[in-house]
Amino acid sequence: MAHRFASPGLQIDGLFFLTASETAAELEAGALLLDIREPHAIMGRTVATGEVLTIRRTRLRGQLDRVPRDRGIIVADSAGMHARAAARSLLDHGLERVAILAGGLVEWHRGGWPTDVDVGGLPMGQCACKLTPAKGGEFGD
Repeated sequence: MAHRFASPGLQIDGLFFLTASETAAELEAGALLLDIREPHAIMGRTVATGEVLTIRRTRLRGQLDRVPRDRGIIVADSAGMHARAAARSLLDHGLERVAILAGGLVEWHRGGWPTDVDVGGLPMGQCACKLTPAKGGEFGD
């Protein structure tokens, strides 16, 4: 795989992983963030830096032609669980400038990077699945 991002990233099994700060720099330089989260995982939060293309991971293979080939693509999911498979699909489809946001959007939010919040999309009630820190800074409760 040809790695042509300005940030060095970390290479594991032929895939490049970028930190949230490296991702922010790449987005500012023109890379595209490919958000592969399913609607229930978005929870009203999106990255507010650069351009974001949202394609559900379960529909990505059928929509690979929507992903531009002329710029870097950074794949992001909630916590990094599905980004590897999506990145491999992009590489198999012939894209060359592909990286993964290490730790997913949990790390992006935890680092305090720019985020748009749609209050209407936030979970309501007694949902235990909120991925936001409690008052003490730890996840849970």
